[in-house]
Amino acid sequence: MKKFFILLAVSVILSGCDSDNYDNGIIRQTICLCAEDVEIPIICDTEQCLDYQQVWKELFLEETGFTEDYFSKNVFLTFAGTGVSITNPGTSDRSVEEIFHIIYQARVGWAMVSHSDNFIIGHGDGPNLSKEDIKRERIPYNYHKELSNHEILKFTSLESALTYLKGKAKVDNLCVSSVNHDPNTGGFFLNAGAYSFDNPQLYISASLNLITGETTINESIICDL
Repeated sequence: MKKFFILLAVSVILSGCDSDNYDNGIIRQTICLCAEDVEIPIICDTEQCLDYQQVWKELFLEETGFTEDYFSKNVFLTFAGTGVSITNPGTSDRSVEEIFHIIYQARVGWAMVSHSDNFIIGHGDGPNLSKEDIKRERIPYNYHKELSNHEILKFTSLESALTYLKGKAKVDNLCVSSVNHDPNTGGFFLNAGAYSFDNPQLYISASLNLITGETTINESIICDL
């Protein structure tokens, strides 16, 4: 099923230029600019949105096998809302679908892992879909084993994971931006970054697979507009 929708989440896109690779033998000083913690409210403000939020929860429980008690202690919603998906815009095959979108965090060991989900709730001018309609059309994520395995993480704490990642990036500071789940690989990824103390335009981004310990380090020059 082809779907196009805009994720209603905040992200940072860095426009970068090529930069020199970091010197493998030097621990560089970096400036860690952490954003203040902001509680994002659940935005459902209509009866329809609240109804589909409940549908999502029921489907999530069915697909993961989580109990209500486990859900209440380990899954936390951060956003829920509806939007429009347009397929083949500007053509005679153009079609419009209404989408329900949700963002949540799941507790896995010490980590709070962010993830999102969505499903179609209406085709064109047709009636709103029922739970059974959604269930027939929906392709559920294959993530329940990872989300319920609190022993899956390679690291014992956020601090130990961040220390390991700073060592791989060869910097003295990194600011955590997110922990995300990739349903395609089953990995949980700690994402962090910092600016070079010597060159504030140089941004170092780092990602750590919390299950395997694999890291990815990238650099970019933040160009003046």
